Amino acid sequence: MKSSTGLIKLLVGMTLVLLLVPGLALTAATYYVATNGNDNAAGTIGAPWASVLKAFQTANAGDTVYFRQGAYTVTEIHTSSYHNGTSGSPITFMSYPGETATWSSSVTYPSAAIWLDMNYVTVKNLSFTCPTRFFALAYDSGSVVGFTADGNTFTIGSSATDNSAAIQIYPAASTITITNNRFIGPGQNVTIYQNAIQAFRTQRLVIRNNEFSGWSIGIFMKHSNVLSDTGCDWSYNYFHDNNFGISSTCNYCKMENNIFKNSSNHHIYMDDDGGSGDGGLGGEYNTFNHNTLIGGDMNWQNQGNGTAYFWTGTNNVFVQESQLAQYTSDALHYSGDYNLFPTGNMVIHNRIDYSLTAWRTFLGGCPGTNRDCNSISGTPTFVGGSNPSTNAGFALTSGSTGHNAASDGTDMGANVSLVGVQATSGAPKIPSGVAVH
Repeated sequence: MKSSTGLIKLLVGMTLVLLLVPGLALTAATYYVATNGNDNAAGTIGAPWASVLKAFQTANAGDTVYFRQGAYTVTEIHTSSYHNGTSGSPITFMSYPGETATWSSSVTYPSAAIWLDMNYVTVKNLSFTCPTRFFALAYDSGSVVGFTADGNTFTIGSSATDNSAAIQIYPAASTITITNNRFIGPGQNVTIYQNAIQAFRTQRLVIRNNEFSGWSIGIFMKHSNVLSDTGCDWSYNYFHDNNFGISSTCNYCKMENNIFKNSSNHHIYMDDDGGSGDGGLGGEYNTFNHNTLIGGDMNWQNQGNGTAYFWTGTNNVFVQESQLAQYTSDALHYSGDYNLFPTGNMVIHNRIDYSLTAWRTFLGGCPGTNRDCNSISGTPTFVGGSNPSTNAGFALTSGSTGHNAASDGTDMGANVSLVGVQATSGAPKIPSGVAVH
């Protein structure tokens, strides 16, 4: 049996080892912030803090900070000197269960409400309002990893200038997850620069189950990321009443089960700004599957700034004629099939209109693989009418063209039950004995 002295030495040694592990919290703490709080208080539910700044300054890996109902003013917070979370123990800032806290800022571009330079931070079930840019990720520091925004509402005003967005992601940020948020912009034609999400060469960017309305651009990838599969996934989103739904030079990006409605310019605008990095390659090897597009078109490689080669389009519903590589004569290694196109001219390529029959011939003729040989033309019938008012209305009726006609036996177009904001998972339990008010 070890002596008591030996046991004490062992415990002390273990404690020192734990303390030396960067970012390791021995016990996760829970803090509270309220509009009637005090930043000199303990941060408990009975003695809450008062500010967003205090929460960022104090929270460590594994900690959760609950914000009670009300509005909190944010005045340009720089976070590069604050604690990081870890992949297993993120720092979480969220509304108290059953309540909605609003972080409000009046700062305008080129400033940002929060310059986020902390790893593994989650913001959840909060409301954010500001004139131009709320979060700027990895601008001040070398890198940001593991930012998550889930179940929030972003409402942005109309004071934007170039490179302004509700969430802006700089190249040193990666492994970003943006899910179940509502992004409400000032209007689809306010300015070309008012974006919901803007990313520069970002890798491992997941944007799923969000709703975008009233933006110049919903998702804007400005300059291409690396020419390899880095897990960018922009799926199950509902875009409506924007100027552009997506404008991107992303490589190896999966875009599936999105709904695009009433874009005043283009639903999809690929290879608009390839930039000088990665050989100028942008918009390559993207997968476009089970999407529904109505009240606007898809424009793939419009300006010729890059190449936008090797893209795959299957099981989609196009209600309007789209453009493919307007200024180049080859087919850009397009692979497509089981799509529903409009009757008559369905695609513009190199400024030439093609019907579905002529398009198949241009691709090499049928039978053949990935030449739209199993695609069809016609007008879909939606359960919500010719211009549905909700994403659920975009389900095809049982008698519609495209019903059960996809390559997997389901309907062509988006699976509306999976699209848009879903109930957020993992909602925390209310602490025992605490009433929600």
